[in-house]
Amino acid sequence: MVIAKLDIGLNDRRWAQLLFSIFLLVAIFSTSAHARTGGGPSGTFAVPAELVDKWSAFDGRQVKAIAIDGLARTREITMTWMMATKVGLPFAAESLARDLQLLYNTGNLYDLAAEVMLDEGGGVIVKVVLKDKWTLFPAFGAQGGGGSMTVGGGVFESNLLGYMANASVLVWTFNGANSYDINTNQEYFRGTQTMWSIDSQNSIEPQNVHYYSGASAGQFAWRRQQTELMLGTHLRFLDAPIRAMFYGSVYQDSVFSNDGGFSINTGPGLQQRVYPKVIFGRDDWTNYLENGFELTIQPTFANFMGGGLQYAALEVDFKRVWIIGPKGQDNFAMYVSASSMGNGGPDFQYNIGGYYNVRGYADLREFGRKMAFADVEYRPYLFSYRWHLLGADLMAVQGCVFTDTGSAWGDSSLTGEAAVGDFRPLWSAGLGIRVNMVKFAGAILRLDWARTISPDEGIGFSFGVGQFF
Repeated sequence: MVIAKLDIGLNDRRWAQLLFSIFLLVAIFSTSAHARTGGGPSGTFAVPAELVDKWSAFDGRQVKAIAIDGLARTREITMTWMMATKVGLPFAAESLARDLQLLYNTGNLYDLAAEVMLDEGGGVIVKVVLKDKWTLFPAFGAQGGGGSMTVGGGVFESNLLGYMANASVLVWTFNGANSYDINTNQEYFRGTQTMWSIDSQNSIEPQNVHYYSGASAGQFAWRRQQTELMLGTHLRFLDAPIRAMFYGSVYQDSVFSNDGGFSINTGPGLQQRVYPKVIFGRDDWTNYLENGFELTIQPTFANFMGGGLQYAALEVDFKRVWIIGPKGQDNFAMYVSASSMGNGGPDFQYNIGGYYNVRGYADLREFGRKMAFADVEYRPYLFSYRWHLLGADLMAVQGCVFTDTGSAWGDSSLTGEAAVGDFRPLWSAGLGIRVNMVKFAGAILRLDWARTISPDEGIGFSFGVGQFF
């Protein structure tokens, strides 16, 4: 990410507060109204009811063979693990329809179709036709300012060795000090509903703290050394998928540098935390025509087994995308998030400002133990084409008109200014471009221009790869 700053604009905090309240209310009612839509529903993919009715004529007949055509990177055994339709079992049209939806929801396959026919002995032959997405793609970014420079990147893989496992390796450098984060995870282990992940990191994150006025208060860099494990499972409730996960980690925090002379508590020795996470609903956010929602609830409990200051935290995230427009190709998207951390939490606090929430402002423009923000975007469909050069295939281009608002508050210990601990929402708006390479799972090119409004602090530009919101 690269941020440029200019000094032009208007100021009106009251509008930011009003919009922020409206966004939160809409998100709450939207969760209730759409809780039964299902995950990954399918503005883009659903087996037509008339086709399921046609297949139902074969219900009860034994499945003699399953043929899968189009696999290039995924192992066939991975497909058969995931499908409830299996050789030797009675055929069920509804089951095959659910299988196709599940395969689509992995985000790694597209252009799915199926054909059902009889063999000479009266058994059923199922043929599934699909295309594999290219699932290995890069991520990179850079940020400079205040005499510091952060540069980094890595690779993401969502179909490791053809087994629908995810893996990522990220490395970056801050003022010459290297960091890394290595993660592997899988949602359907050997075709079961079991999920798992392993993460190891030694990461340095620069924190450019700001006073209430917006002026820089100085910089410190936070180092976290952590190993984390997760086990989880898939459930169903109210006809929508639920992912229930349990994380456990051991970690050690320290201050890498402290140019601002801040008083920072890192806690003694190794610490530990556990946090269950529940994700209600699911969408392939990389699909430019996907319609649906995702609600994430995560409580955190740290150091209740000793070893450091005890604290608890709660994070709630809500994402919603509506497919709109006369041709059903435009997006209206919303991302709302709120978090609260107990007083025993680390000094590496929640923050607002920059690429990930309120665009246009500097990173860590506001910080504290409480945080809330809302991002709303309208993405008009511009054009799409199938580019045959290097096998790129389907590419879709969207415009983006957005507004962001949010605040982090509840702690003034870093700067000593009492006002820094108050709720004081930032507000920005801007324009952007999204280039969605459908064949490449997760590969979205994102370019945003944001104008800060309240308070007026200029213009910010950001560029990134692989992030929907």
